[in-house]
Parts: sequence; structure tokens; C-alpha cells
Amino acid sequence: MNLLARFVEMVCIAENEKRKFATPRPTTQTVPQQLFKRSITGKGFRCVSQVPDSLHVRMGGAQHILNLLTTLQRITNLDDPKNANESFRIVDSIWSAIGTDDSESPLRDVFRLCGGVEALVRLLFLTATAKQRPTGADRDIVVRIQIESLKILREMCCTVPHVAENMSSNTEFIRFVFELMKNKLVFEIAVGLQEEIMAYKSDTFDLTTVPQLKEFVLSLSPNRLAVFCRVLALVVFEPEDRLLQIHAPLNASQLLSFRKTDNKVALSHIETNHNFLLDDLELLPLLVKLMSIDDHAKDMFVFPIGAVRPHDPAEWDDEFPFMDLNQMIANVPNPLTSWHQLTLAAHQVEVIFVVCRLLNGKRKAEVQQKLSDLGLIQLLVNLFDNQLRWNEPSQPPHRHEPLHGPGCSCNPDTALKIQYLRLIHNFCDRDVTSNVSFTRLLLSVEEIRMVQDGISSDIPESLLPIASDTHFPFKSVLQMDKSKQGLISRLVQLLMEEPSDPGVRFWLSSCVEAFVRSSGPIERRFIASCGLLQHLVKQIALEDSCVRGCLQSNFDVLGEVLKFNIFAISQLNAIFNDERIFDRFCHAVRLSLVDSNVFVRSLILSLDHFCFSNASNTGDGTCDCVAAAHVIRQGKIFRYIEQKQITLLRQLIGSVHLSTLSLDNLCCINTALVFFIFSYRQGAFDQSIANLVELQSESVALVDNFLDLLEFWVEYYHHSQKDSHSLSFSSKIPFTVWHEVVEHLLDHFRPNRNMN
Repeated sequence: MNLLARFVEMVCIAENEKRKFATPRPTTQTVPQQLFKRSITGKGFRCVSQVPDSLHVRMGGAQHILNLLTTLQRITNLDDPKNANESFRIVDSIWSAIGTDDSESPLRDVFRLCGGVEALVRLLFLTATAKQRPTGADRDIVVRIQIESLKILREMCCTVPHVAENMSSNTEFIRFVFELMKNKLVFEIAVGLQEEIMAYKSDTFDLTTVPQLKEFVLSLSPNRLAVFCRVLALVVFEPEDRLLQIHAPLNASQLLSFRKTDNKVALSHIETNHNFLLDDLELLPLLVKLMSIDDHAKDMFVFPIGAVRPHDPAEWDDEFPFMDLNQMIANVPNPLTSWHQLTLAAHQVEVIFVVCRLLNGKRKAEVQQKLSDLGLIQLLVNLFDNQLRWNEPSQPPHRHEPLHGPGCSCNPDTALKIQYLRLIHNFCDRDVTSNVSFTRLLLSVEEIRMVQDGISSDIPESLLPIASDTHFPFKSVLQMDKSKQGLISRLVQLLMEEPSDPGVRFWLSSCVEAFVRSSGPIERRFIASCGLLQHLVKQIALEDSCVRGCLQSNFDVLGEVLKFNIFAISQLNAIFNDERIFDRFCHAVRLSLVDSNVFVRSLILSLDHFCFSNASNTGDGTCDCVAAAHVIRQGKIFRYIEQKQITLLRQLIGSVHLSTLSLDNLCCINTALVFFIFSYRQGAFDQSIANLVELQSESVALVDNFLDLLEFWVEYYHHSQKDSHSLSFSSKIPFTVWHEVVEHLLDHFRPNRNMN
């Protein structure tokens, strides 16, 4: 569409809006009608200069934009210095007109409607074919054009709807922006634009289609490689993760619909990108080195975006200042804050994020091993102690330069802490196997010795229900000198100090969960003896101010610590000798069952495991499985759950509906099923069916809702082999048993529903 037609579109929209409230117009053709006639028949106004003066006045600054773009479209090459200078004058004038602090400037819409984005893309391609000029200011004019054009395009992507989304479909231009990055003078602004475009790309870009990308990445300085990670972070997402980022919170039916689609191409691109980064680039050692940022701070420079750096350092002058980072920090009010934000937040966040995503791919175990060999854990300990300020209020983002463009409200301190914790979580976590060799790295040498000593510190069976403090061999771990503590002890202690930021607290809880989930019995016993269990129970039972998100995290961590851990369950039984704590805790379980369902499930799964396990003992030297099952059955909390089974089932089934089902509450279905699986394996399935029939007599809709959820469950896990393996691993119950019980329930109740 040419400029005149786009202008017609813009004016017609404005005229139509005004016509709704205007008096009837004469039958003669209006200006928009004549412009529209010209675009169809060729008759009428032939150019903007023929538009009446009265409309020119109404156009205001739009006329200036139109004139600039009209002139720019006449330029077909930049070999002529006059064309190059004129092009730079135009893009500089456009930036002056639309590059304001007002994100709702109407001139940006005028620029878009008149084809300004396409015009600048065309101009950038022209810069690639421009002849190199050896002398004078002409040498840098093409680079100046590139910088100004990229600045305008990034501003448009950040502030005008659909611009970045439309540009993301132009694969040729995306590759060209990678080429522009190879010029150090253009690098940072090109990365900024590429980041905006990639964020809106619906599919994953294949890095291997970029010519000579390997050589380019390996040539980057530490600082530029860290900045380039902002782009890499957007090409290592799995399609499902990208969907969660765009549509969070995601309805489970949406996720199911997504899983039914053919994502083989997208998954292939993800796998290709991971292989490229891990094999061709061997990027992990570089990224680990970058996370130790103090070693590379001397290589970092900060300069104004848009400044053109002369090729010869001798030509640097005041017109294009390039300031050493230390010099710049000396000129700001709070040097420590600026250093923290510039070096850690602006670079390390993206670096850590890329490592996190590589840890979440198909080659997860291999990446974990490589990071272990590279000394990741000691690096994380150093970051924890020396660079992350856990107990200080988070600083707001710099008011002049948000991390991700205009409108960005990211908090650099919090963002870094969360990515740091996600890295620990992904390093520890395994979906279908244990990860003992890696999780043990989070223990110090002294703590490992305590673990080994703990193997022989058996608790006599008669004392298990009491579990006196005198039998906790690791009770003093948090009182150890900090230098002798491992990373997991630091995390547990920080969690118990209750950080105020909910995001930080959530990821701290997730780290502890992942550690426990992937550890062996001895490591689980170690965690149970740190005082964390008592802290969690107190938080749940006694803290009225415990917000919903915090309550769910507490229940989730508690459930993971207790699961298959008879040592921890014995402690819990001892804590509940305090009737006040027990009553308040049970009240919290019943009142917030969506939050507490994982805890309830953990107790039932533990009893199921010890009842039907082929092992002779619990695995941590505590007692045999028969004694462990007895301890669970005799505990007050399990007897409470057993007595309230029908009530809890009613709540679980009624708390979730297909319309509200999400990844956050899908676990409620699995917890309800655990009741039926346990009775099925005990030979008491008929009684569970009778309980459900009793619920059906109270409310047909309740049981019908449960059947709807079960039908969804079958389809959901049918399309997700990864989730079905994970469910089997986390429950120690074969998935075939889960599926068999669900089919029995459906077969029993489907006929009755069809008759109704």
C-alpha cells in the first residue's frame, strides 16, 4: 500500500469517528472520499500537496512525517553521498518527531499508517549494499543511518501495538539484524530491536540459519556476550513455556489444545538451538565464566545509545563519549546501587536465564554434569554470599533506562535473585529419576560427614512416634559457622527468615522442594533435621497473616519433606502433641484444601509406599517398612485425614471445574485419585465407590463434575508422556495403576450419567 493510500486509511478512520456525532454533510465528495477515489480509479488527488490547505492544518505534525517519508521513498541507493546525507537527515528528523517520552504520541500512529516501519526496513537493507567510503564523515554516515533507524524501530515496537508482532514474521529482516550486530558500533541497539521482535515471534527462530553466527558469537567480548544473551534467552524456550509466558495463567484446556497440535517443527528448532549452543559454540564454559562478573568488569564500557564510535580510538573525542564504567559510577548518587544494577541485573539476569533454559531441555542430565564439572555450585555460593543482598530492600529500576524499554517495571534486584534461584532449582530437579549425585553437591564437606554419621544414628522403633530432639543428629546444622554450611543450608536458613518479596520466597521454596524431590533418603533426613519442618508447621498453624501464595508454598514444601520420609513424619507426630498447634493446622488444611492438597497427598502416598514397597526398610536406616506404615497410621494427622475422607473428597471434587481448571489446581484431581488408588491397592475399592455413591446421592452435579475432570485427566496425560512419567516418579506408583483406577471409576459411573 502506497503512502497516499495509507493516508486515506488514516483520515477515513478519523472522519468516520467524527461523523458519528456530526450533522449531515453536503452531497459533494469529501476530501477522504476523493482520496479514496484516487486509490481505486486513479482519478482525484494525485499527491499530498493537492490536499486542501484546511486539511493540512488539521494534519499538524503528520504533514511533516508524510513529507519525510515521501522523500525517503525516492532514495533507491546510498552510494551517492548526497543520498546518504539526506537519508540521515530524514531519520534524524523522524526520531526528533516521534522519539519523545510520550508513549501515546499520535505521530507514531501516523508514522505506522503511512508505511514508516516498512520504509526504515527498506532503508536498512540499502545500507548493506552501500559502497564503503574511505575518508571523512562519509565513512560513518551509513552507520549513523543504521543506528537512528534501529532506534526508531525499537521505539515503535515498544510503544505501538502490533508493530513488533508484524515484524516478527519477516524472517529475512531478523537474519539481517543479526548481521548488523557484527558491527560493534551498532551492536547494542540492534540487540535491543531483535529482543523486541523475538519476544513476539509465535514460533522459535532457528539460529543455524544465520550465516557465520558461530564465528560472530565467539568473537564477542565478555560484555557483549552477556548483552547478546538477551536474544539467546528468546530462542531456547520450549513452545509450551512460551505459551505460559504469553497467556499466564493458562487454562488447562488451552494447554491441552496446544498439546494436541503438531509442534514437531517448533520442538525441532528448540532442540537445534540447544545443540548449536552446547556443541558448536560450547557456550556453557563461557556463560559460567560470565556469571563470575567481577573478573570481567574491566572489559565493560557504557556509552550513549546512538553514538557512533570512530574506527580509530585516536579519533575519539567529546562528541562521542565512551566512559569507563568506574568513571560513570563515580558520577552517580549511589555507586553501589548503580554497580549492582548495571553489572548484575543488566547482564547476569539474561546469562543465568539462558543457562536455566539449557538445564530444562532434553539434554538436561548432560548439562547438569557439565555445570557440575565447571564448578557451578561454588560459584553460586560465592554469588549468594558476596553479590546478592538478600536482607536489603530491593532497589527500583533506574528511572532513565528501564531494563527492557519504555514501560518496563522490572526490579533488577528481584529479577536477579529469582533467576539465581531458578538456576538452582533446575540444577537440582529431575523429572523421572533421582539426582543424588548432584544434589549432594549442595552440602558442604562437614554436612556430608554428618549425613554419613547419620546412617548409623538409628532411632529405635519405640521412639519413632515421639522423635525426641535428642535423636536428631543434624539439629545443629544451622548453628554451624557459615563458611562450613553448604548452599542448601543457606537457602533453608534464608527461607526460615521469611523474605518479604513473595517471588523470592516462592522460588526459595521451589529450590528446597526440588532438592528434596531429587535427593536420597539420607539427604531428606538431613533437611528434616534443620528445623525447617517445625518452622513450616508453625507458619501454617499460627500465622494468621500467612497470605494465600505463602500458605500454598509452605504446604508444598512440607509435603515434599514428609513424602516417603518416616523420620520427618515422626517429627510431625511429635509436634502435634501440642493440641493447639494440631487444631489450628487441621483448620488450615480443611479451610484451604486447594493449597494443602499436596500435603494430604504426600501422607497417603507415604503410607501406600511403605505398605506395598518390596524394600525391607525405609532406606535411611530408620526402621523397616512395616514399622514405618504403623507410625503413619498412628499419627494424629493421618487419623484426622482418614476420618474426614468423605468431607475432603467432597471439597477436592467441588473445588475444581473444567471452566476453572488450570495447571495450578490440576493437582487437586490427582490428590482425589490417591484416595481411590490406596483403597484399590488395599482391596477396599468397593468402599471408596460407596463413598462416591454417597456423595452422588447428595449432589449429582458434584459427581458429574468429577467424571468430567476424569475424562479430561485421561486426555491430558495421553498427550503428555513427560507428565505421566513425572507423576509415576513422584508418587512411586506405576502410571498404569493410575490409569486403571481412573478407567474403573469412569466405567462405574458413566452408565448412570447417560441414563440421567
